[in-house]
Amino acid sequence: MNLGIAFRISLKNKKISQSELARKLGVSRGTVNKHLHRWENGETPTLRTLKKWCSGLDEDYKKFLKYM
Repeated sequence: MNLGIAFRISLKNKKISQSELARKLGVSRGTVNKHLHRWENGETPTLRTLKKWCSGLDEDYKKFLKYM
């Protein structure tokens, strides 16, 4: 599993849509989708970005470090 898939699973488990996450992060749904796709293809975010996204999911960022 990689970071993008881990985030998609977390979104699904928490019943949060990409649109809802985008609203929480202050970005467009397209931006959320673009980042998830990049992360599924091996790119990694900065730690700052990871922490911001995890706060939007109400998750501890440390949970996702193993996928980076």
